[in-house]
Amino acid sequence: MKRSVPGSNTQGHAPATRTCFHHLCAKHGNGTVVFCLLLSTAIRGAADYSFKIVAQTGQNGIVSIGQSVSINDSGLVAFTAKTADGTYVFVGDGSSPLQSLPADRASEVVQINNDSQVLVDRGTYITSADPVWYYPPFGAPILISPGYSDAYGFLLLLDATDSSSIQTVAEYDLRETSTRGPVVGSIGPLAQGPFSYIGPGLSVNNYGGSVFMADTSTGLNPTYVMATPGSGGTFNTTPMWLGAEPMIADNGQIVVRKGPSPTDPIVVYPQNLATPALIASSADGFTALGAAPGISDDGQYVAFYGDLSVAGAAKLQTTPGPGIFIFLQEPAAGELSIQRIAGLTAPDGTVQFSGFDNSARVAVNTNT
Repeated sequence: MKRSVPGSNTQGHAPATRTCFHHLCAKHGNGTVVFCLLLSTAIRGAADYSFKIVAQTGQNGIVSIGQSVSINDSGLVAFTAKTADGTYVFVGDGSSPLQSLPADRASEVVQINNDSQVLVDRGTYITSADPVWYYPPFGAPILISPGYSDAYGFLLLLDATDSSSIQTVAEYDLRETSTRGPVVGSIGPLAQGPFSYIGPGLSVNNYGGSVFMADTSTGLNPTYVMATPGSGGTFNTTPMWLGAEPMIADNGQIVVRKGPSPTDPIVVYPQNLATPALIASSADGFTALGAAPGISDDGQYVAFYGDLSVAGAAKLQTTPGPGIFIFLQEPAAGELSIQRIAGLTAPDGTVQFSGFDNSARVAVNTNT
């Protein structure tokens, strides 16, 4: 179907920047349909859109569809879905036939970039063997082989245009007390990492650069870090909270809220995870900040949810209350670095929204 829908007024926006994509996609709440919304105009003014079903249960043997859905600028959608044979990664655009990628135990978190590369946790594999005992006619049993149980997995970078292309970004091993190395088979060379688990937060840029959450503990107490691949099979890591949702730009910059509290600051790290730069905090007058800020492909703009105090509103020359904000890395002369993009009401008092989800990802691109 195709309709014209009214756009929303904005409250101060950066030139050549908006907080929506041409292509939007989501999973229907009952887990049976992935649909795509194709916008034809910018966020201001009337917007024409067409509605497209990308996938649904019964198609390609799909039994149910995972929570995570990702779309690139060309409208290619990646998602995970369960079939009778396992949980697979599927890609499609609503026009061409669905394609499944080689990840038969995939977790639900998946990301696709503009080069049609898909970053996904392939899922946990378990290998085991029972101990072997010798029971002599007299005396105590003798242990011949201790047996083992090993759980391990891989973070993979797949290619939606070439199902034979598989890059291993990182490996994790759940570190049982009695383990032996997993049989890797034809999965490809390992990028060994000091991880006992990977995910759920992960992101990939248009050059295949990635960032992901991981646990580096060797015991019962988890040690959560944010990690990026380094050189020679090494990894850069920095301590991070479990629910962090980092996002990486094409220049390697990574945006993340630094802690679990809504009052924790939003920062941008370089790709080597050295000292971060502050983007927004309580010092700017925010009483709360969103859990999943976004960054444009070129790294110039950071978009985020925030709840601004009266004092903060005076400082930033805007209205108080919750809304969506943008941070300009290189503001023009006389321009504020932080600007409000949307609020509950427009400057003239017109109601725009009934509320905002402070846990949802805020996305930003640089299309005019």
